[in-house]
Amino acid sequence: MLERRKKLDNKATLDQSIQKQVLEISKEYEVISIFHAMHDEIDTLPIIEALLKANKTVACPIVIDGIMRFAKINSLRDFKKGYFGIMEPTTGVYIEPAVFDLILVPLLAFNKSLYRVGYGGGYYDGFLKDTQAFKLGLAYTFQEVECEFQKDYDIALDAVLTEKGVY
Repeated sequence: MLERRKKLDNKATLDQSIQKQVLEISKEYEVISIFHAMHDEIDTLPIIEALLKANKTVACPIVIDGIMRFAKINSLRDFKKGYFGIMEPTTGVYIEPAVFDLILVPLLAFNKSLYRVGYGGGYYDGFLKDTQAFKLGLAYTFQEVECEFQKDYDIALDAVLTEKGVY
């Protein structure tokens, strides 16, 4: 999947479609977690910027002592390179999982049961088990796979959003 994402020739067009849909969906939510894109993921910076302009409470992941937490951000300048070279928030103002009402989740692949494959650390599953927020994966349609791969500790998403809409 990493290679397929890297070779996308229409990535900007697909990203714009997904970004537009995320912003429409997010209108009904106030406290939103989102990731800073890496490894050719859907570009989330325009989403982050628009959410901040809409006065939403926005938080991004940071790994501290092996545990993923989410820190509130106020601007796109609130990041530095952190764990595994991932851009992490620098504010130190953390939001507990129960406070979120929308969580935008990265993934490498997903299946029809709405389980995801991430990067193997299990950080998101550890976080997602402690929240009742709407869990929305962001992906391209080609990232859907036909196999059932989930384990007992995996947490299913509520939906996955692609350039073709919500699954």
